Amino acid sequence: PGEDPQQRIMRPQSYCYFMIQEFFGLLKRKFVETNVPAGSLVDREVLTGELEKHPGDWAAVGAGAGKSIVLKREGKSPYLAWIKADILDGYARKIEKAGGIDLQIVGVGGRGHVAFHESGIPFEGSSVMLVVLDDDTVRNSVLDGHFSSAADCPSYAISMGAELIFRAGRVVVLADGERKVEAVTRSLLGRPTPEVPLSYGLTYAEGGGTLIYVLDRIAGRELEARREALRERGIVFVDLT
Repeated sequence: PGEDPQQRIMRPQSYCYFMIQEFFGLLKRKFVETNVPAGSLVDREVLTGELEKHPGDWAAVGAGAGKSIVLKREGKSPYLAWIKADILDGYARKIEKAGGIDLQIVGVGGRGHVAFHESGIPFEGSSVMLVVLDDDTVRNSVLDGHFSSAADCPSYAISMGAELIFRAGRVVVLADGERKVEAVTRSLLGRPTPEVPLSYGLTYAEGGGTLIYVLDRIAGRELEARREALRERGIVFVDLT
């Protein structure tokens, strides 16, 4: 909420504010430039209205409750076309112009989603996405203390997708706690599947990408118990405790 984009960006619950408080502002040597997807420029009420008025301009893609809203490049709604051209494709162009991503650091959700690439959204075509959030993501945002209620939590997100995340030169996954056990275990000992977007890391690693997991003992519990299975897949387990 907010009367203008600057107000929305500086809300304590915004992703931009979070990154300043938790990362950018803590660095001794500050970045010359930082770029966060411009989701705060999008007005949720206007977006919802345009989606309802122009159903032919978009398609919802995904097998779960969280969906990727795929916008047509040329539709009837100038607002949706602006989101597609400037917000989504514009962010992808910035990354490409910078030469790609050298180091990607990501967390993982309880169902294996990375960024807001929700469980069930296909890998193909998931560069920068407009996403309708899964109820599970909204609920966890409240449980983690970011929002006081589900009604206060955003229902959409602008996010990098797994396809773009796993183009980086090196990907580091951070996970801790009981809620992440199943996701990290399935992502390494299962097969690549849209049900667990993090599992696309297997395809990335098989193609020569460097993939590193940093886990606490709880999140890595099942992997620690199955070291032989990891070894058979060429995965090196290192205990740093």
